[in-house]
Amino acid sequence: MLVNERAAILSLAKCEQALHRTVGPLQVSVPVAGSGPMLKISSHTCLSTVTHRVQMRNIAVTRPAGSLESRWSGKVFLLMIERGVIHSVEEGNTYESTVGDVLLINPVKQNIIWTEDQATFLSMSIPHHELAGVRLLERLTGVISVKGCIGKGQLLSLVMRGFAAEAAADLDEGASVAGRTLLLNLFRDALTEQEQNCRSADDELLLRMHSWMMARLPEHGLWISDLAKAFAMSERGLYRLFARNETTPERWLQAQQLEHARVMLEATSYQIGVIAYGAGFADASHFTRQFRQTYGMTPSAYRRLEAPAS
Repeated sequence: MLVNERAAILSLAKCEQALHRTVGPLQVSVPVAGSGPMLKISSHTCLSTVTHRVQMRNIAVTRPAGSLESRWSGKVFLLMIERGVIHSVEEGNTYESTVGDVLLINPVKQNIIWTEDQATFLSMSIPHHELAGVRLLERLTGVISVKGCIGKGQLLSLVMRGFAAEAAADLDEGASVAGRTLLLNLFRDALTEQEQNCRSADDELLLRMHSWMMARLPEHGLWISDLAKAFAMSERGLYRLFARNETTPERWLQAQQLEHARVMLEATSYQIGVIAYGAGFADASHFTRQFRQTYGMTPSAYRRLEAPAS
């Protein structure tokens, strides 16, 4: 074994030992060959608030499902990025968090966080029941992230940094509870603001996608990859966009096709096969099945129903 390989293994072992002492049985690995891994943790307990400041470099930390349950059951973690970029993966979703971003996570779920360059984050434990009081408990189905560079998210990151400093100076329990409540309220408000801004941006993007698709409906074989490429998005990003709007790209594409066909049934006397083809369906029978499933009747029956009285 080479000297530098042995040193890296010993360094990883020390990192794991530090995590075991302060957080729990987590697994450590090196995401990028080259620079040596580094992990430093400082902890402070102020009655019911536990804070950790974690410095990382070229290290990945895996949290197996349930590994922290014995120590952190009934708690959630509020994390704020103080330096660098932190990547994380939970339930197939990938997150990239930069300076000022604040994340709310469930410590008993499986998760991986990593950084290639040096990064620092502040972690604070909060009793699980306190989320219910600010209507956040039902929303904690996975990692919740708030951007800390704009609006109320910026205020949240400033207040969290200040509260952590005060907690280190030993607040009494009343002040500690009040501080956590303030943070959670700010987090909820920043999240609401972020979602409203996101919905406005989503609506504009979906309108552009609708126009793009309407211009291409007669083309057959439109794929999700075509839509993603046209709007400079990854397919994963496209699925996240539609998930936020409670649908999938496939269902959305078909809904546009069917709506176009429905309008054509009302406005023209074209044959069903011509309308089906013009809406991007491969054949009339497939179109008829999908139309009946959506509107509860065949295209012919719909046309008769909507035909003006003579």
